[in-house]
Amino acid sequence: MKILMRNEDNPPATRPLLRYIPVLLAFFLGVTMSAVLFILVREWEQDRFNDTWHPGGGLEQVTDGPMWRAWGILGAGLLFTSYTAALVALRTRELSITADLLQDEIDRRRLTEESLYQSRRRIAMAEETLRGEIAEFLHGRIQTRLLIIWHRLGQCEALINGDPTQARTLIQEIRDEVDQIRERDVREASHLLHP
Repeated sequence: MKILMRNEDNPPATRPLLRYIPVLLAFFLGVTMSAVLFILVREWEQDRFNDTWHPGGGLEQVTDGPMWRAWGILGAGLLFTSYTAALVALRTRELSITADLLQDEIDRRRLTEESLYQSRRRIAMAEETLRGEIAEFLHGRIQTRLLIIWHRLGQCEALINGDPTQARTLIQEIRDEVDQIRERDVREASHLLHP
């Protein structure tokens, strides 16, 4: 993911002339083909009219005839076609670059989405683990200590009628035990619930 971000921050530097090489090649190919076609047609027309019976023949007749206009229109059409091909090649290149950038963005967002999903899953697992620890703490340690206190209170009840002094001592011990539970265990459980 860091690699993708680094590439977004520092896009690769391309020289402007290198980006337009396919466009320039298409344009010059069209111009060259038009020039070659012009030369071939001119030579063919000159040979054709030089061999015929027309008086004056040659280039004058070629430039005045409808054939010359037709070849001129064809040459202009080829020139226009090469120019259009150059523009299409340029636009295709730009769209290709844009498509690559969009694909990089889609990939980056997919990685971010996956990372968020994993984070949520880890948080849910941590919450479940914490609930288990709190339940074990409450049902294990605190409940055991409270059960011991409950039995000691039963002993105290039996001692109240027979030995009140010992019962008072036992009550004080039970109070100290309850205070320890409140201070240590309940505080620890509270810290687990809300750190």
